[in-house]
Amino acid sequence: MSSLTYSKLVETLTKLHKCYRAQGALTSDVISTIDFHSKPYASLALSSMLWMIDLLKRGALSYSDLIYMQRKVAMFLTKASKEEMEFLKRLIDLIPTRFGLDITIASRRCLIEQQMLADTIKLLNMLNDVLTAVSSSTPNVFEDRRRSKIPCLNIEDFLPSTNAIAKTLIRMVLDTLKTSKNLYANPYFIHVLSVIEDKMKNDIKIHDIVALALILITVLRSAKSTQVCVEPGIDAETLCRKIYNDLTYVGADPASSDIYSLYQELSSRNVINR
Repeated sequence: MSSLTYSKLVETLTKLHKCYRAQGALTSDVISTIDFHSKPYASLALSSMLWMIDLLKRGALSYSDLIYMQRKVAMFLTKASKEEMEFLKRLIDLIPTRFGLDITIASRRCLIEQQMLADTIKLLNMLNDVLTAVSSSTPNVFEDRRRSKIPCLNIEDFLPSTNAIAKTLIRMVLDTLKTSKNLYANPYFIHVLSVIEDKMKNDIKIHDIVALALILITVLRSAKSTQVCVEPGIDAETLCRKIYNDLTYVGADPASSDIYSLYQELSSRNVINR
């Protein structure tokens, strides 16, 4: 596994930012820690690039695969808000060479472990390529009809804290499941997804969101099909598990939601069908 998890990426970039500010290279703040956890499209794009770096380190990604994955992230970011795109562009401005620093000097001056900084710079260069593709192309350019054999991100440490964006992420998972032929071959799962859709139309609370995450985890495990992935390449079950873990850690209780009964129904059905 790469030493650069999502939390360590945030730590490295905020250290660089503070270091530049202290040295007078930046005259105002350009990022804050909350940016990394409040912007769903930007966050998942960064997560996907962490996954690419990890796969490259393990020799599990060819150059053509890397280009394919970068195009998927670029396509994904065409749906991002202007604010999210501006945030990602500001990250590019933190590359040390823009301030006349190489990795060794930046590592020493900013008190950042050198390999961590090297991986961060690799990610920023990758991000720069992706943003260039987004700004210079139309979505049709990114289309690739080949069946990808690249596994989707399935390590929670590469994902952001989901507390502030959980509802949006649940919506992304739900939209992905709507296109799953395996799920829609089962009338019962159609019913389950319909109930979830109705719930999402209301003003849902944190207990509802964690209950929905639990239900979706159960649906995904019950399907027993190929891996279901949320764009730009995140394993849906891993994403729901991260939401569940993050929200229960801050006190959310799925049993406090009225939709928890659907989870109980699903669980009972799974036991019977085993």
